[in-house]
Amino acid sequence: MIRITREIKFWRMIKRFFRHIKYDINSDIDGPDLLRERLYVRGKDINDLIGDFSFTEAIFHILMNRRPDEVERKIFDAVLVSFHGGFGYSPPTVLLARLSATTGTTIPHALSAGYAGGGKYHVGAIENAMAMYEDIKESRTGGMPLKEDVEKYIDAVFENKKTLYGFGHPLFKKDPRPEKLRGYVAELGYRSEYLDIYDAAAEIAADKKRLLPNIDGVNSAILLSLGFSKDYGTGLFLLSRTAAMLAHIVEEMQKTPFYTEDKLYPLIRTLERERSDGEGNSEDKFLAGKEMR
Repeated sequence: MIRITREIKFWRMIKRFFRHIKYDINSDIDGPDLLRERLYVRGKDINDLIGDFSFTEAIFHILMNRRPDEVERKIFDAVLVSFHGGFGYSPPTVLLARLSATTGTTIPHALSAGYAGGGKYHVGAIENAMAMYEDIKESRTGGMPLKEDVEKYIDAVFENKKTLYGFGHPLFKKDPRPEKLRGYVAELGYRSEYLDIYDAAAEIAADKKRLLPNIDGVNSAILLSLGFSKDYGTGLFLLSRTAAMLAHIVEEMQKTPFYTEDKLYPLIRTLERERSDGEGNSEDKFLAGKEMR
């Protein structure tokens, strides 16, 4: 009771302080009206959003400063769903979250560990893929057909032995999501130059290197088409993946301590034994890892 009273006094003090400095806590994104006791997001009273905006629309609205139309809402919602889960323990964002939770840490600490697992090859790859599509679009002069411009860019990537972000997958020969998502966007009648670039890139990469698009490849083109810059890519991926991270963290906390570690040790021992014995090729190890996932 004493603690609650102290917290109430603290927040009352904060309220008086910000009234005195004329609401400097407000930004163009959101902020409170402390005199009227109202909360605003992009100029709209949050009570007007509650019950009217879906969470997908609310995310789009706070990031883009506008409400998406119905087609945009459906597409953006599909993007978030496609990112949110499906790989078990294998993604670093999930695995590190579970390994943190299994030690008895708090949910915020476990989530932080999961977020720290994001890098340019996992989660952050979408940002690089978005940058690639932006580069292709900006480099076009109009002198050549789009497919030739895309092919010229991809050839340079391969010749310089660089990564073609948004293509290939460590577990699948063919990521099952891009085809479904691209088809859904097409069914809605949504078109853009970025999607045309993606279609050309997918065809060229498959013909030249038998590389197929992954979820970053298709979603990077979709997000750019919706008006998002590459700066939003990684954050949106993590925002969506947070749901799976939280589910895994809670499950880990409900299990015995070091539950995930105990499940992973048999795989680790198998790989170490193969390495020391000189037995098994990379495909064997890959399949063993896949079974554990």
